Amino acid sequence: MSFFGKSKSKDITFYCFTPLVSLATFFLEFGLALFILFRYKLTLFNKLVIATLCLGTFQLSEYLICTTSYGDLWIKIGYVAITLLPVLGIHTITLITRKNNTLIASGYISAALLIAGIIFIPEINFQTSCMPNYVDVKLNNWFIFIHTFYYALYVLMGVYVLWHSLYKHVGDPKEEKWLLLAYASFIIPSQGLFLLRMISNSAIPSVMCGFAVLAAIILVVVVIPRQAKLELRKSKKKRNRK
Repeated sequence: MSFFGKSKSKDITFYCFTPLVSLATFFLEFGLALFILFRYKLTLFNKLVIATLCLGTFQLSEYLICTTSYGDLWIKIGYVAITLLPVLGIHTITLITRKNNTLIASGYISAALLIAGIIFIPEINFQTSCMPNYVDVKLNNWFIFIHTFYYALYVLMGVYVLWHSLYKHVGDPKEEKWLLLAYASFIIPSQGLFLLRMISNSAIPSVMCGFAVLAAIILVVVVIPRQAKLELRKSKKKRNRK
């Protein structure tokens, strides 16, 4: 199936963001999480990656928004999932670069406050539309601003922490480069489509999460195995010292 085609209305149709593909993406990410669970030790790093992959619940919510009458419930579940993504990313990154308890704590507090708003404040007023390409989500302007600011801040902080650690030779350079590539794999394509006016601002969460499967594959195929090797080396060094 091609990446995009032309619909009858001459609008670009992105086949990779249809509800059925969203469901397939959810199963792929959930399957990758199970693979890590049964293949590797449950270190804090691996637990955070598993939790990140389980945020593919957003793709499941997209499918259920388009195929059931419970869209109001599932969009809230989906938004809770994507709200956790930036802080889980920061937490994962600090494990391979350097500890930054203030950044981690502020991220979790911010995420918790936003999640509480999503669940308990009816005025946020989620309005969803199941489009041929993606799920279009409209919210109150004040919440969009706060959520977007939080999201952009912690995603960019994650990129900065990785770049700074790579520049200062703090962590493993190969692992940091792959993590930077994982971030780029869903940030650059989604923002590029937005800047080219192929998608609207309200479609960015749906499209960004569609591309996030590339980041998931990078984590499982490259980063997790390398992290396992590095941890094995550390444990061997500790044994030799004894």
